[in-house]
Amino acid sequence: MDDHPQAASPKAWYLLHSWAGIILALMVYVVCASGSVALFVHELVLWQYPELQRIGAPPNGEPNVKAALAQATRRGLAGDSASFQLPHHTNGLILRLTDDSDRMAIFDPASGALVAIKPQGFGHMLRRLHSDLLLPFPIGAYATGLLGIALLFLVLTGVMTHRRLFREVFTLRTGRGWRLSWSDTHKVAGTWGMVFLGMMGFTGSILGLAGLLLLQTALVVHRGDAGKAYAELTGSAGQPGTLRAAPGRSGPMLAPDIAGEPFVPRFITFSQRGDAKATVTVDGERPDYLSATDRKIFDAQGQLVALPRGVHQGAGWRTYSAMLPLHFGDFGGAGLKFVYLILGLAACMLPVSGIVLWLDRQRHAGTLARSHRLMHGLCAGVTLGFPIAFASLFLADRLAPGAMAVQGAPAIVFIATWALCAAWALWRGAQPGAVRGLLGLAGVLFVLVAPLNALTTRDTLLFALPGPFDTSHMVDGVMLALGAGLLLASRRLKAAERG
Repeated sequence: MDDHPQAASPKAWYLLHSWAGIILALMVYVVCASGSVALFVHELVLWQYPELQRIGAPPNGEPNVKAALAQATRRGLAGDSASFQLPHHTNGLILRLTDDSDRMAIFDPASGALVAIKPQGFGHMLRRLHSDLLLPFPIGAYATGLLGIALLFLVLTGVMTHRRLFREVFTLRTGRGWRLSWSDTHKVAGTWGMVFLGMMGFTGSILGLAGLLLLQTALVVHRGDAGKAYAELTGSAGQPGTLRAAPGRSGPMLAPDIAGEPFVPRFITFSQRGDAKATVTVDGERPDYLSATDRKIFDAQGQLVALPRGVHQGAGWRTYSAMLPLHFGDFGGAGLKFVYLILGLAACMLPVSGIVLWLDRQRHAGTLARSHRLMHGLCAGVTLGFPIAFASLFLADRLAPGAMAVQGAPAIVFIATWALCAAWALWRGAQPGAVRGLLGLAGVLFVLVAPLNALTTRDTLLFALPGPFDTSHMVDGVMLALGAGLLLASRRLKAAERG
Protein backbone atom coordinates (compact mmCIF):
# COMPACT_ATOMS: atom_id res chain seq x y z
CA MET A 1 0.00 0.00 0.00
CA ASP A 2 2.85 2.39 0.81
CA ASP A 3 4.31 1.80 -2.66
CA HIS A 4 1.25 3.25 -4.34
CA PRO A 5 2.05 6.62 -6.04
CA GLN A 6 -0.74 8.38 -4.15
CA ALA A 7 0.74 7.26 -0.80
CA ALA A 8 4.03 8.97 -1.58
CA SER A 9 2.35 12.22 -2.57
CA PRO A 10 1.66 13.53 0.99
CA LYS A 11 5.25 12.76 1.96
CA ALA A 12 6.55 14.68 -1.04
CA TRP A 13 4.38 17.68 -0.21
CA TYR A 14 5.47 17.53 3.43
CA LEU A 15 9.11 17.45 2.35
CA LEU A 16 8.56 20.43 0.02
CA HIS A 17 6.76 22.30 2.80
CA SER A 18 9.63 21.55 5.21
CA TRP A 19 12.31 22.82 2.82
CA ALA A 20 10.28 25.97 2.11
CA GLY A 21 9.97 26.65 5.85
CA ILE A 22 13.70 26.08 6.42
CA ILE A 23 14.70 28.40 3.58
CA LEU A 24 12.25 31.12 4.70
CA ALA A 25 13.57 30.93 8.27
CA LEU A 26 17.16 31.17 7.02
CA MET A 27 16.30 34.23 4.91
CA VAL A 28 14.76 35.89 7.96
CA TYR A 29 18.01 35.09 9.82
CA VAL A 30 20.09 36.68 7.02
CA VAL A 31 18.02 39.87 7.14
CA CYS A 32 18.27 40.05 10.95
CA ALA A 33 22.02 39.33 11.00
CA SER A 34 22.84 41.77 8.21
CA GLY A 35 20.60 44.36 9.85
CA SER A 36 22.56 44.07 13.10
CA VAL A 37 25.73 44.83 11.13
CA ALA A 38 24.12 47.56 8.99
CA LEU A 39 23.48 49.61 12.14
CA PHE A 40 27.19 50.40 12.24
CA VAL A 41 28.00 51.04 8.59
CA HIS A 42 29.61 54.42 9.38
CA GLU A 43 31.66 52.93 12.21
CA LEU A 44 32.89 50.20 9.86
CA VAL A 45 34.03 52.84 7.35
CA LEU A 46 36.02 54.58 10.10
CA TRP A 47 37.62 51.26 11.11
CA GLN A 48 38.51 50.54 7.50
CA TYR A 49 39.93 54.04 6.97
CA PRO A 50 41.18 55.24 10.39
CA GLU A 51 42.79 58.29 8.80
CA LEU A 52 39.33 59.79 8.39
CA GLN A 53 39.20 60.16 12.18
CA ARG A 54 42.26 62.43 12.04
CA ILE A 55 40.66 65.11 9.86
CA GLY A 56 40.26 68.30 11.87
CA ALA A 57 36.92 69.99 12.34
CA PRO A 58 36.24 73.13 10.23
CA PRO A 59 36.56 76.51 11.98
CA ASN A 60 33.30 77.58 13.59
CA GLY A 61 31.75 74.39 12.25
CA GLU A 62 31.47 75.84 8.73
CA PRO A 63 32.72 73.48 5.99
CA ASN A 64 34.34 75.12 2.98
CA VAL A 65 32.03 73.58 0.41
CA LYS A 66 32.94 76.13 -2.29
CA ALA A 67 36.66 75.28 -2.13
CA ALA A 68 35.96 71.53 -2.12
CA LEU A 69 33.70 71.87 -5.16
CA ALA A 70 36.36 73.87 -7.00
CA GLN A 71 38.98 71.25 -6.14
CA ALA A 72 36.71 68.44 -7.32
CA THR A 73 36.05 70.28 -10.59
CA ARG A 74 39.77 70.83 -11.28
CA ARG A 75 40.47 67.14 -10.72
CA GLY A 76 37.59 66.03 -12.93
CA LEU A 77 35.68 64.47 -10.03
CA ALA A 78 32.57 66.65 -10.39
CA GLY A 79 30.54 67.03 -13.56
CA ASP A 80 27.30 68.91 -14.14
CA SER A 81 26.18 67.81 -10.72
CA ALA A 82 27.92 67.00 -7.45
CA SER A 83 26.62 65.93 -4.06
CA PHE A 84 28.62 66.32 -0.84
CA GLN A 85 27.95 64.59 2.44
CA LEU A 86 28.58 67.21 5.10
CA PRO A 87 30.70 66.48 8.21
CA HIS A 88 28.83 64.15 10.52
CA HIS A 89 30.38 60.77 11.35
CA THR A 90 33.71 62.12 10.14
CA ASN A 91 34.87 65.72 9.80
CA GLY A 92 35.61 65.23 6.11
CA LEU A 93 33.48 66.42 3.21
CA ILE A 94 32.59 63.31 1.21
CA LEU A 95 31.81 63.37 -2.51
CA ARG A 96 30.46 60.08 -3.88
CA LEU A 97 31.75 59.69 -7.43
CA THR A 98 29.25 59.12 -10.22
CA ASP A 99 31.49 56.99 -12.46
CA ASP A 100 30.04 53.66 -11.19
CA SER A 101 33.34 52.91 -9.44
CA ASP A 102 31.75 52.76 -5.98
CA ARG A 103 34.35 55.25 -4.68
CA MET A 104 34.23 58.41 -2.62
CA ALA A 105 36.48 61.48 -2.55
CA ILE A 106 37.23 62.95 0.88
CA PHE A 107 38.03 66.66 1.20
CA ASP A 108 39.38 68.69 4.11
CA PRO A 109 36.43 70.73 5.46
CA ALA A 110 38.59 73.77 6.26
CA SER A 111 40.74 74.18 3.14
CA GLY A 112 38.73 72.11 0.65
CA ALA A 113 41.89 70.16 -0.27
CA LEU A 114 41.50 66.59 -1.51
CA VAL A 115 42.54 64.18 1.26
CA ALA A 116 42.00 60.80 -0.43
CA ILE A 117 39.89 58.80 -2.86
CA LYS A 118 38.66 55.55 -1.31
CA PRO A 119 36.19 52.77 -2.03
CA GLN A 120 33.00 53.20 -0.03
CA GLY A 121 33.98 50.19 2.09
CA PHE A 122 32.56 46.79 2.86
CA GLY A 123 30.09 48.30 5.36
CA HIS A 124 28.00 49.67 2.49
CA MET A 125 27.94 46.22 0.86
CA LEU A 126 26.61 44.72 4.11
CA ARG A 127 23.94 47.40 4.31
CA ARG A 128 22.89 46.52 0.77
CA LEU A 129 22.71 42.88 1.82
CA HIS A 130 20.19 43.92 4.45
CA SER A 131 18.19 46.31 2.27
CA ASP A 132 17.99 44.29 -0.98
CA LEU A 133 19.93 41.01 -0.47
CA LEU A 134 22.43 42.26 -3.11
CA LEU A 135 19.74 41.72 -5.75
CA PRO A 136 18.86 44.21 -8.53
CA PHE A 137 16.40 46.99 -7.71
CA PRO A 138 13.48 46.71 -7.13
CA ILE A 139 13.48 42.90 -6.85
CA GLY A 140 15.71 42.93 -3.77
CA ALA A 141 13.69 45.65 -2.05
CA TYR A 142 10.46 43.76 -2.63
CA ALA A 143 12.05 40.54 -1.30
CA THR A 144 13.14 42.18 1.96
CA GLY A 145 9.75 43.86 2.26
CA LEU A 146 8.04 40.47 2.04
CA LEU A 147 10.47 39.08 4.61
CA GLY A 148 9.47 41.97 6.89
CA ILE A 149 5.86 40.81 6.58
CA ALA A 150 6.99 37.25 7.35
CA LEU A 151 8.80 38.47 10.48
CA LEU A 152 5.73 40.41 11.59
CA PHE A 153 3.58 37.31 11.03
CA LEU A 154 5.97 35.15 13.07
CA VAL A 155 5.82 37.63 15.95
CA LEU A 156 2.00 37.69 15.94
CA THR A 157 1.66 33.90 15.74
CA GLY A 158 4.32 33.46 18.43
CA VAL A 159 2.40 35.72 20.80
CA MET A 160 -0.79 33.75 20.19
CA THR A 161 1.00 30.43 20.69
CA HIS A 162 2.70 31.23 24.01
CA ARG A 163 0.03 32.18 26.50
CA ARG A 164 2.35 32.41 29.52
CA LEU A 165 4.38 35.37 28.30
CA PHE A 166 5.18 36.92 31.66
CA ARG A 167 6.32 33.62 33.10
CA GLU A 168 8.51 32.82 30.09
CA VAL A 169 10.22 36.24 30.20
CA PHE A 170 12.23 35.16 33.25
CA THR A 171 12.69 31.45 32.45
CA LEU A 172 16.05 30.36 31.04
CA ARG A 173 17.16 26.91 32.18
CA THR A 174 20.72 26.25 31.02
CA GLY A 175 21.72 23.18 33.02
CA ARG A 176 18.91 20.75 32.27
CA GLY A 177 19.63 19.59 28.73
CA TRP A 178 20.28 21.41 25.48
CA ARG A 179 16.74 20.96 24.14
CA LEU A 180 15.26 22.74 27.14
CA SER A 181 17.91 25.45 26.87
CA TRP A 182 17.13 26.04 23.19
CA SER A 183 13.40 26.10 23.90
CA ASP A 184 13.82 28.68 26.66
CA THR A 185 16.19 30.73 24.50
CA HIS A 186 13.59 30.81 21.73
CA LYS A 187 10.85 31.96 24.11
CA VAL A 188 12.96 34.53 25.96
CA ALA A 189 14.35 36.06 22.76
CA GLY A 190 10.90 36.31 21.26
CA THR A 191 9.22 37.65 24.39
CA TRP A 192 11.79 40.29 25.32
CA GLY A 193 12.18 41.40 21.73
CA MET A 194 8.50 41.20 20.81
CA VAL A 195 7.91 44.94 20.40
CA PHE A 196 11.28 45.47 18.69
CA LEU A 197 10.72 42.59 16.26
CA GLY A 198 7.24 43.85 15.44
CA MET A 199 8.62 47.32 14.74
CA MET A 200 11.42 45.89 12.56
CA GLY A 201 8.97 43.76 10.60
CA PHE A 202 6.55 46.65 10.08
CA THR A 203 9.12 49.31 9.15
CA GLY A 204 11.08 46.85 6.98
CA SER A 205 7.98 45.86 5.04
CA ILE A 206 7.00 49.52 4.47
CA LEU A 207 10.51 50.51 3.33
CA GLY A 208 10.82 47.51 1.03
CA LEU A 209 7.36 47.60 -0.48
CA ALA A 210 6.79 51.38 -0.59
CA GLY A 211 7.16 51.56 -4.37
CA LEU A 212 4.82 48.62 -4.93
CA LEU A 213 2.25 50.00 -2.49
CA LEU A 214 2.36 53.41 -4.19
CA LEU A 215 1.87 51.77 -7.60
CA GLN A 216 -1.11 49.74 -6.37
CA THR A 217 -2.65 52.86 -4.80
CA ALA A 218 -2.23 54.71 -8.08
CA LEU A 219 -3.84 51.89 -10.05
CA VAL A 220 -6.79 51.39 -7.73
CA VAL A 221 -7.57 54.92 -6.51
CA HIS A 222 -6.15 57.26 -9.15
CA ARG A 223 -6.51 55.17 -12.34
CA GLY A 224 -2.78 54.63 -12.72
CA ASP A 225 -1.68 58.21 -11.97
CA ALA A 226 1.33 57.66 -9.68
CA GLY A 227 1.86 61.41 -9.40
CA LYS A 228 -1.54 61.91 -7.77
CA ALA A 229 -0.93 59.01 -5.41
CA TYR A 230 2.43 60.46 -4.40
CA ALA A 231 0.94 63.93 -3.93
CA GLU A 232 -1.80 62.51 -1.71
CA LEU A 233 0.80 60.78 0.43
CA THR A 234 3.19 63.72 0.74
CA GLY A 235 0.73 66.61 0.94
CA SER A 236 1.45 70.09 -0.34
CA ALA A 237 4.90 71.66 -0.54
CA GLY A 238 5.86 74.42 1.85
CA GLN A 239 6.12 78.09 0.96
CA PRO A 240 9.71 78.99 0.02
CA GLY A 241 9.73 82.51 1.43
CA THR A 242 12.26 85.12 0.36
CA LEU A 243 15.50 83.84 1.93
CA ARG A 244 18.62 84.56 -0.13
CA ALA A 245 21.88 82.68 0.30
CA ALA A 246 25.19 82.83 -1.55
CA PRO A 247 27.05 79.51 -1.93
CA GLY A 248 30.16 80.76 -0.18
CA ARG A 249 32.18 79.06 2.52
CA SER A 250 28.97 77.52 3.78
CA GLY A 251 26.60 80.46 3.93
CA PRO A 252 22.92 80.62 4.84
CA MET A 253 22.28 77.67 2.52
CA LEU A 254 23.56 75.51 5.36
CA ALA A 255 21.89 77.54 8.06
CA PRO A 256 20.62 75.40 10.95
CA ASP A 257 17.01 76.43 10.37
CA ILE A 258 14.26 76.60 7.76
CA ALA A 259 12.18 79.75 8.18
CA GLY A 260 13.03 79.79 11.87
CA GLU A 261 12.49 76.04 12.44
CA PRO A 262 15.47 73.84 13.48
CA PHE A 263 17.28 72.01 10.68
CA VAL A 264 20.51 69.96 10.58
CA PRO A 265 22.07 69.94 7.05
CA ARG A 266 23.51 66.58 5.98
CA PHE A 267 23.91 66.78 2.18
CA ILE A 268 24.36 69.59 -0.34
CA THR A 269 23.86 68.91 -4.04
CA PHE A 270 24.80 71.19 -6.95
CA SER A 271 22.76 70.46 -10.10
CA GLN A 272 23.08 71.79 -13.70
CA ARG A 273 26.18 73.74 -12.77
CA GLY A 274 27.06 76.62 -15.07
CA ASP A 275 23.50 76.85 -16.34
CA ALA A 276 20.93 79.55 -15.70
CA LYS A 277 18.69 76.83 -14.27
CA ALA A 278 21.34 75.68 -11.78
CA THR A 279 20.04 74.72 -8.36
CA VAL A 280 21.51 73.91 -4.97
CA THR A 281 19.62 71.35 -2.88
CA VAL A 282 20.22 70.92 0.85
CA ASP A 283 18.89 67.77 2.56
CA GLY A 284 18.91 67.34 6.30
CA GLU A 285 17.22 66.30 9.50
CA ARG A 286 14.70 67.93 11.77
CA PRO A 287 15.85 67.40 15.38
CA ASP A 288 12.33 68.12 16.63
CA TYR A 289 10.79 65.36 14.47
CA LEU A 290 11.58 61.70 13.81
CA SER A 291 12.42 62.54 10.20
CA ALA A 292 15.54 62.69 8.03
CA THR A 293 14.06 63.87 4.76
CA ASP A 294 13.60 67.64 4.91
CA ARG A 295 14.81 69.47 1.80
CA LYS A 296 15.23 73.05 0.61
CA ILE A 297 16.18 74.16 -2.92
CA PHE A 298 17.94 77.39 -3.98
CA ASP A 299 18.32 78.79 -7.49
CA ALA A 300 21.54 80.09 -9.08
CA GLN A 301 21.08 83.49 -7.41
CA GLY A 302 20.74 81.97 -3.96
CA GLN A 303 16.97 82.46 -3.74
CA LEU A 304 15.10 79.80 -1.76
CA VAL A 305 12.67 78.57 -4.39
CA ALA A 306 11.16 75.38 -2.97
CA LEU A 307 10.60 73.29 0.13
CA PRO A 308 9.55 70.11 -1.69
CA ARG A 309 10.00 67.71 1.19
CA GLY A 310 9.54 68.11 4.91
CA VAL A 311 7.36 67.85 7.98
CA HIS A 312 4.99 70.51 6.61
CA GLN A 313 3.65 67.93 4.16
CA GLY A 314 1.34 66.36 6.67
CA ALA A 315 0.96 63.22 8.74
CA GLY A 316 1.32 60.82 5.80
CA TRP A 317 4.78 62.00 4.86
CA ARG A 318 5.91 62.38 8.46
CA THR A 319 4.88 58.79 9.16
CA TYR A 320 6.68 57.41 6.12
CA SER A 321 9.84 59.45 6.69
CA ALA A 322 10.02 58.14 10.26
CA MET A 323 10.37 54.55 9.02
CA LEU A 324 14.09 54.75 8.18
CA PRO A 325 15.25 56.32 11.49
CA LEU A 326 13.11 53.84 13.42
CA HIS A 327 14.48 50.90 11.47
CA PHE A 328 18.18 51.78 11.87
CA GLY A 329 18.09 53.63 15.20
CA ASP A 330 19.58 56.80 13.71
CA PHE A 331 17.81 59.09 16.18
CA GLY A 332 19.31 58.03 19.52
CA GLY A 333 23.09 57.97 19.24
CA ALA A 334 25.55 55.14 19.91
CA GLY A 335 23.79 53.96 23.07
CA LEU A 336 20.54 53.24 21.24
CA LYS A 337 22.41 51.48 18.43
CA PHE A 338 23.98 49.07 20.93
CA VAL A 339 20.50 48.37 22.32
CA TYR A 340 19.40 47.69 18.72
CA LEU A 341 22.43 45.42 18.30
CA ILE A 342 21.55 43.31 21.34
CA LEU A 343 17.92 43.02 20.26
CA GLY A 344 19.03 42.27 16.71
CA LEU A 345 21.28 39.42 17.85
CA ALA A 346 18.36 38.10 19.92
CA ALA A 347 16.23 38.29 16.76
CA CYS A 348 18.82 36.13 14.99
CA MET A 349 18.34 33.48 17.68
CA LEU A 350 14.62 33.15 16.94
CA PRO A 351 14.86 31.44 13.52
CA VAL A 352 18.01 29.55 14.58
CA SER A 353 16.49 28.12 17.76
CA GLY A 354 13.23 27.39 15.96
CA ILE A 355 15.06 25.43 13.25
CA VAL A 356 17.16 23.51 15.81
CA LEU A 357 14.10 22.45 17.82
CA TRP A 358 12.14 21.50 14.72
CA LEU A 359 15.00 19.43 13.28
CA ASP A 360 15.46 17.62 16.58
CA ARG A 361 11.75 16.80 16.67
CA GLN A 362 11.88 15.46 13.11
CA ARG A 363 14.95 13.38 13.92
CA HIS A 364 13.19 11.67 16.79
CA ALA A 365 10.04 11.16 14.74
CA GLY A 366 12.03 9.79 11.79
CA THR A 367 9.85 11.65 9.28
CA LEU A 368 12.71 13.25 7.35
CA ALA A 369 15.44 10.66 7.71
CA ARG A 370 16.96 11.22 4.28
CA SER A 371 16.71 15.01 4.26
CA HIS A 372 17.63 15.62 7.90
CA ARG A 373 21.37 15.52 7.21
CA LEU A 374 21.12 18.06 4.39
CA MET A 375 18.83 20.36 6.37
CA HIS A 376 21.10 20.26 9.40
CA GLY A 377 24.16 21.01 7.28
CA LEU A 378 22.52 23.84 5.38
CA CYS A 379 21.31 25.53 8.58
CA ALA A 380 24.71 25.25 10.25
CA GLY A 381 26.51 26.54 7.16
CA VAL A 382 24.23 29.54 6.60
CA THR A 383 23.88 30.65 10.23
CA LEU A 384 27.53 30.19 11.25
CA GLY A 385 28.93 30.98 7.82
CA PHE A 386 27.62 34.54 8.11
CA PRO A 387 29.82 35.58 11.08
CA ILE A 388 32.79 33.76 9.54
CA ALA A 389 32.34 35.65 6.26
CA PHE A 390 31.85 38.91 8.20
CA ALA A 391 35.12 38.48 10.13
CA SER A 392 36.88 37.49 6.90
CA LEU A 393 36.13 40.95 5.46
CA PHE A 394 38.13 42.60 8.25
CA LEU A 395 41.07 40.23 7.87
CA ALA A 396 41.09 40.45 4.06
CA ASP A 397 41.01 44.25 4.19
CA ARG A 398 44.14 44.36 6.36
CA LEU A 399 45.99 41.54 4.57
CA ALA A 400 45.18 42.62 1.00
CA PRO A 401 43.90 46.22 1.00
CA GLY A 402 44.71 46.67 -2.69
CA ALA A 403 42.65 43.68 -3.74
CA MET A 404 39.77 44.70 -1.47
CA ALA A 405 39.75 48.15 -3.12
CA VAL A 406 38.69 46.59 -6.44
CA GLN A 407 35.02 47.18 -7.15
CA GLY A 408 32.93 44.20 -6.06
CA ALA A 409 35.80 42.53 -4.17
CA PRO A 410 34.16 42.73 -0.70
CA ALA A 411 31.00 41.04 -2.02
CA ILE A 412 33.06 38.31 -3.68
CA VAL A 413 35.08 37.63 -0.52
CA PHE A 414 31.96 37.60 1.64
CA ILE A 415 29.85 35.37 -0.61
CA ALA A 416 32.73 32.98 -1.41
CA THR A 417 33.59 32.51 2.27
CA TRP A 418 29.94 32.03 3.16
CA ALA A 419 29.49 29.49 0.35
CA LEU A 420 32.57 27.52 1.45
CA CYS A 421 31.21 27.30 4.99
CA ALA A 422 27.83 26.14 3.70
CA ALA A 423 29.46 23.54 1.42
CA TRP A 424 31.62 22.20 4.26
CA ALA A 425 28.62 22.00 6.60
CA LEU A 426 26.55 20.21 3.96
CA TRP A 427 29.36 17.69 3.52
CA ARG A 428 29.63 17.09 7.27
CA GLY A 429 25.88 17.08 7.75
CA ALA A 430 24.80 16.22 11.29
CA GLN A 431 28.13 14.68 12.28
CA PRO A 432 29.37 15.53 15.78
CA GLY A 433 31.76 18.47 15.85
CA ALA A 434 30.51 20.18 12.66
CA VAL A 435 28.74 23.03 14.45
CA ARG A 436 31.44 23.24 17.10
CA GLY A 437 34.11 23.56 14.42
CA LEU A 438 32.33 26.44 12.72
CA LEU A 439 31.75 28.17 16.06
CA GLY A 440 35.42 27.84 16.96
CA LEU A 441 36.56 29.11 13.56
CA ALA A 442 34.29 32.15 13.83
CA GLY A 443 35.61 32.89 17.32
CA VAL A 444 39.24 32.67 16.23
CA LEU A 445 38.68 34.96 13.23
CA PHE A 446 36.92 37.57 15.37
CA VAL A 447 39.70 37.53 17.96
CA LEU A 448 42.37 37.91 15.24
CA VAL A 449 40.92 41.18 13.93
CA ALA A 450 42.38 43.43 16.65
CA PRO A 451 45.95 41.96 16.61
CA LEU A 452 46.09 42.07 12.81
CA ASN A 453 44.84 45.65 12.85
CA ALA A 454 47.58 46.46 15.36
CA LEU A 455 50.28 44.93 13.15
CA THR A 456 49.16 46.67 9.96
CA THR A 457 47.97 50.10 11.10
CA ARG A 458 48.89 50.46 14.80
CA ASP A 459 45.48 52.10 15.09
CA THR A 460 43.83 49.59 17.38
CA LEU A 461 42.48 49.06 20.84
CA LEU A 462 45.68 47.26 21.82
CA PHE A 463 47.67 50.51 21.46
CA ALA A 464 44.99 52.92 22.68
CA LEU A 465 44.45 51.80 26.28
CA PRO A 466 46.41 54.72 27.84
CA GLY A 467 44.81 57.36 25.59
CA PRO A 468 41.43 58.42 24.19
CA PHE A 469 39.37 55.89 22.28
CA ASP A 470 38.39 56.35 18.64
CA THR A 471 35.60 54.62 16.75
CA SER A 472 38.03 52.07 15.30
CA HIS A 473 39.11 51.13 18.82
CA MET A 474 35.51 50.50 19.78
CA VAL A 475 35.07 48.22 16.76
CA ASP A 476 38.16 46.23 17.79
CA GLY A 477 36.76 45.87 21.29
CA VAL A 478 33.41 44.60 20.03
CA MET A 479 35.15 42.09 17.74
CA LEU A 480 37.22 40.77 20.67
CA ALA A 481 34.12 40.44 22.84
CA LEU A 482 32.16 38.63 20.11
CA GLY A 483 35.12 36.33 19.43
CA ALA A 484 35.42 35.43 23.10
CA GLY A 485 31.69 34.69 23.22
CA LEU A 486 31.87 32.41 20.17
CA LEU A 487 34.87 30.53 21.58
CA LEU A 488 33.09 30.08 24.89
CA ALA A 489 30.03 28.73 23.06
CA SER A 490 32.23 26.29 21.15
CA ARG A 491 33.83 25.09 24.36
CA ARG A 492 30.49 24.57 26.08
CA LEU A 493 29.16 22.69 23.08
CA LYS A 494 32.19 20.40 23.23
CA ALA A 495 31.51 19.69 26.90
CA ALA A 496 27.84 19.01 26.11
CA GLU A 497 28.80 16.55 23.35
CA ARG A 498 31.06 14.68 25.75
CA GLY A 499 28.36 14.61 28.41
